[in-house]
Amino acid sequence: MTTVRKLLLALLLVSLAGSAFGAGTFATFNASTTNGGATFASGSLVLTNNQGANTCFSNGTTANGAGASTDNNTNGACAAAFALDLKKPNDVSTATLTMTNVGSVAASAGLQVYGTANCTPGNRVAETYLGTGNMCEQVMFSVLDSTSGACKYGGGSSTTLLGTAIAGLTTGGTVVIGTTNDQFTLTIDGTGYPVTITNGTYGMSTNTTAPTGLATTLAGALQGALTAASAPAIAGVGPDGIVYIAPSAVGNQVISVANTGGDTTLTTLSMTSTSTTAGGQAACTYDAAHSLMNFTKAFTSTTGLNLVTPFNAGASKAYVLGLKLDTNATNNIQGKQASFSLTWLES
Repeated sequence: MTTVRKLLLALLLVSLAGSAFGAGTFATFNASTTNGGATFASGSLVLTNNQGANTCFSNGTTANGAGASTDNNTNGACAAAFALDLKKPNDVSTATLTMTNVGSVAASAGLQVYGTANCTPGNRVAETYLGTGNMCEQVMFSVLDSTSGACKYGGGSSTTLLGTAIAGLTTGGTVVIGTTNDQFTLTIDGTGYPVTITNGTYGMSTNTTAPTGLATTLAGALQGALTAASAPAIAGVGPDGIVYIAPSAVGNQVISVANTGGDTTLTTLSMTSTSTTAGGQAACTYDAAHSLMNFTKAFTSTTGLNLVTPFNAGASKAYVLGLKLDTNATNNIQGKQASFSLTWLES
């Protein structure tokens, strides 16, 4: 075979092989679908702080008006809640602030308030005559949820479970605690404490107006029972004549009560069994334990005072802040001043 014929034969064989492979490739089956136009969008979480004519937006930079961007969603330029001057012992001042979640998503962790920094004592500007005391320790502070009527900080606050003092009794009335209404379970943050009230007849003094007098004897019996059960709680009577049970620690504990077995204790004491974090008496009172200094030290950016959980989109809550200069304040706080800032956080 000549060289030319050998080359032609080689080319023919390569061509046939290529045709065979090509035929196999073109015979493959295919099918496909496409999901197009998918999106992932976020909502907004913006807080407004309203006091009188001032509406402060978290994404703004001044006391009034909203910002265009949420890149910086922290506004430290809101108007001062108080600007009080020339006060004397026993003077009381209040300010109402309304918080609104104007965003489109709920603040699942809720709304909190805390001291931006510790209360700072100092001298009143342009004052000539000065004492040496600490005004921050002498000004008593309260936070009342005016929407629900619950005291969140101040006398009668903490997470309080309310029970109505036995109503409708005349002077000298009594309530009997026996084997069918002497037991209940108190639960604080998931831990239950079996409580047994000492059996007996609890009555009020013949010179005490109903129902507060009776409430006092019941509260005393409850306190003894709580102590015996090693429950970290206190029992007392509010200024409105209400018997209440509250965790002894300052904070935002969840508290609830439940009857034990067939007992009717809750009915006897007119207490609800529903768990609550709302808490508080029907009105705040003032006491030295709830001073401006104590508030700003106890509630910080790490652990704020929980006000409501969750704080839903569009929700609005009004809070009354109260200040009272201690009745027992002495001359050492003359010419003094307390400076403080509050931060409201929704998250």
